[in-house]
Amino acid sequence: MGGRLALVVASQCAALGTQRQINDIDVLAQQLLSELSEHGGWESVTGDGNALLDPTRDQLLTAISAAFDAAAQQNATLLFSFVGHGVYHPQGLAYYLLAKDSPEVPNADGAIDLGYRIKTCLDRRDNYSLDGLIVMVDACASGGAIDRASDEWVAVIPRNAGRLELLTAAADDQPAYDACFTRTALKTLREGDVQGNSVISVDSLRAPIARGCRRVEPGHMSLTMSGAALATRGGDPGLWLVPNAARGDCLKDRPSAGLVDQLTRDLFWTENTWDAVAELVNHKPPRLRVVVGPAGSGKSAIMGLLIRATKHDNEQLIPEKYVSAAVFLDAASSPSSVAEELVAQLSRTLPGFPEAAERVASMLSEEQLRTRGPLERLVMLPFAAVATKHAVHIIVDGLDQPDHGNRDELLSAITAMTTDAAARHLCIIIGVRAGTVAAEDPRLDSAYRVTIELPSVQAVVNATIAVRGGITKEDLAGTRISDAPISGGWLISRLLAEISRLPANWSSADDSVLARAVAQRIDDASAPADDGTPSKTSAASIRRLLAVLLAVGVGPVLPFEVAQTALIRLGGSGISESTLRNLITSLGSLIARTAPKSEEERIGLAHLAFRRPIAGHIAGDLAAAHLAIADSLTSQGSTQMLAYRTKAGARHLALGGRVGDALALTEHLLPDHQRILGPDHPDVLRIRNNIAYWRGETGDLVGALTAFELLLSDCQRILGADHPDTLEARSNIASWRGESGDIPGALTSAEHLLPDQQRILGHDHPDTLRTRSNIAFCRGRSGDTTGAIAAFGELLTDRCRVLGPDHPDTFRTRSNIASWLGISGDFTAALAYFEQLLHDQHRVLGRDHPDTLRIRSNIANCYSRSGNSLRALAAFEQLVTDQQRILGHDHPNTLLTRSSLASLQEQSGTTASTPVAVKQRFADYTRAIGSPTFDTVRIREWIRHLRRGGR
Repeated sequence: MGGRLALVVASQCAALGTQRQINDIDVLAQQLLSELSEHGGWESVTGDGNALLDPTRDQLLTAISAAFDAAAQQNATLLFSFVGHGVYHPQGLAYYLLAKDSPEVPNADGAIDLGYRIKTCLDRRDNYSLDGLIVMVDACASGGAIDRASDEWVAVIPRNAGRLELLTAAADDQPAYDACFTRTALKTLREGDVQGNSVISVDSLRAPIARGCRRVEPGHMSLTMSGAALATRGGDPGLWLVPNAARGDCLKDRPSAGLVDQLTRDLFWTENTWDAVAELVNHKPPRLRVVVGPAGSGKSAIMGLLIRATKHDNEQLIPEKYVSAAVFLDAASSPSSVAEELVAQLSRTLPGFPEAAERVASMLSEEQLRTRGPLERLVMLPFAAVATKHAVHIIVDGLDQPDHGNRDELLSAITAMTTDAAARHLCIIIGVRAGTVAAEDPRLDSAYRVTIELPSVQAVVNATIAVRGGITKEDLAGTRISDAPISGGWLISRLLAEISRLPANWSSADDSVLARAVAQRIDDASAPADDGTPSKTSAASIRRLLAVLLAVGVGPVLPFEVAQTALIRLGGSGISESTLRNLITSLGSLIARTAPKSEEERIGLAHLAFRRPIAGHIAGDLAAAHLAIADSLTSQGSTQMLAYRTKAGARHLALGGRVGDALALTEHLLPDHQRILGPDHPDVLRIRNNIAYWRGETGDLVGALTAFELLLSDCQRILGADHPDTLEARSNIASWRGESGDIPGALTSAEHLLPDQQRILGHDHPDTLRTRSNIAFCRGRSGDTTGAIAAFGELLTDRCRVLGPDHPDTFRTRSNIASWLGISGDFTAALAYFEQLLHDQHRVLGRDHPDTLRIRSNIANCYSRSGNSLRALAAFEQLVTDQQRILGHDHPNTLLTRSSLASLQEQSGTTASTPVAVKQRFADYTRAIGSPTFDTVRIREWIRHLRRGGR
């Protein structure tokens, strides 16, 4: 299924006479089809690899209908290209394509009414649809086709094709001038466009055609809206024609090339941004440079500018091919995956590198192959063996994205590579988000640091006007526009260029603007069209897709086929490839994609800043999404699927509640890793850490502690006592001692760990703050509630300073203070804390966010423990109603609330307590979780207590 089908037609109308014949259009049409087929993978609909030449009206009509049928049945993308004669009738808004036997003055019986014909072909697709449609018309007065499209096609696109690109030789009723449109398009497909993106698309053909055919301006229409959203700027990136042969940057033919296209589209830069680019380019030593800035400041886009060597005001500020290799990190990135990608790029961009890599590999001993890190072995050593006298720049963007272990190993390798004298010409530019652990790592202290600030409200207003058009500053922000920096920065201007309705009073500088813009973008994706036609991208489908992407994380990491299967498992029956691409495109700039409409296509959330507002708006069941993804990862899948299963399969199982299955999968994968990498490899140690953790999650506390203690011994031997992974093993031992009930042992372990973390990681490191939280908790569990409250209070001050008042860890600390106040018996203070926290979570996360629901549960429990049964009953009843609506009837939190409500009803005399009723609640909860947890263990003990006659 799927694929790319093309119908290319060349037609000379005999009635126009020989003087109006177009030279060589049969040759042009065949060459166009050959170019599309050879380099873009397009197959001729005719089946013989030939263009359709000089058809009669009936033959052309039959061919168009057959092309739509074939593409729809295969769920394929269809390209229809016509070169010949056309006539526009403005009175009837009809644009006619002339066949060989068409009259000079055409009508519907003697020619093809293009708008009506395409509308009809789209509208009769009831049970299947195209995976996008491209129409190219090289004929006189073809701007009339756009007029017709806006009237005839818009109504049927959202519920059928979903995505359409229309390009015409003229934007109005001007002549086409001897097929100049097709000649220039063919030349561009062959030679590429040095100013274009990584692929040649319909949208990117406009500029070269306008330059090559000076007497006319090509017309373009992109219909990618589903619901109320505006057409995605630049169209659907999956509707590409051929790769851009003229692109010579390091990402040529690499999957992330499309991501850079997305990052650098419609940029609006301030002089401060270009100053930062100049600073990066012109600064020589040291060899490690770091670009730091908050979310939305444009760090990754700057990396894209460096890769593309983009001009500024026609000045070549960035040297051509300035960057030799670039990698954009995500949650699944590891040193091995980064090394493999850099090798693939350097083998093409750096002369002599492939030969050097081969020599190095043959010289290393088996022990060296096993013990040296992948970046040193595969990148740094071969680079040092290359005889280069010029600086070689590598970009590593998003250092804050990978998990702790991978991030630490990457940073160690990068600092080693940029200080090794043998690789003195190697320079690495890192992009990292401000305020993260990675940004403050002391290993970056010697790097040259370029700080990128958030744009002002004024700059975002100007950018939105430039991109969106048709609006004024007053439309956006009224007459008074702030110069203060705006949280979310350039992300907001991208969203405002797409959404149907601009947020009221959006010009404030806080992060509520971004949240409202994200919410509007999601609502637009599933809203009905202006004429009331339902959108094919239903609200339920949009929520499912966003839940899946929230479960995956940031960056285009999820294979397309896995996303499709996961959506079907979540209840999205009938989710075809085209339907999924409709969903993806309908969400516009919220989604990141690599290699669209290819075997390597992957998707993910476009930015970390989108996670919280999306989660608050959709309130999806992330546990169900994790399981849907995990169950889509079969052991017999594609190479991409198997790679993702190895990297993330166990994580999805664990976060979905099936911890036992996560443990089994990880234990199954461990021997292969040990055999390939060796028992002392950091990746193997990391896998053992996960196995130990998941053993504890399954209830095997003794097994978890034993595994962590063995791991600690090996970490100390292999990595050293001060290595972050060694500290993490000690932290896990302290935590699981507490879980097993050994509170004194847990407290002692944590108190011994804290000074070492403060010395090695720093007082403000998240791991250090987390240990302080564990110490405070253990003090409370030891009976020192006053000490616990005081310790949590001191921690709150530091977390507010380091992370900000609205960070999840800050909220969690406030919740702990409220909980221990309640445990101490001060229910008035506890309720006041909880209610203020609830107010703030409403503001930041939304009323339907799972964390907000959790605080409501704590408030209800506080009412219950303080003896206010009536308020507790009312709170629990309302909470369980909302949980069933938002999380589902079988969600663990819903079932726990039902259990608490039933217990309270029994205590108040509303219902009778019976072991049968409690057993049913236990069965429901166990069914939802999928495997025993500490909560099910407590419920099991409660059943035994009731059987003994207890209350």
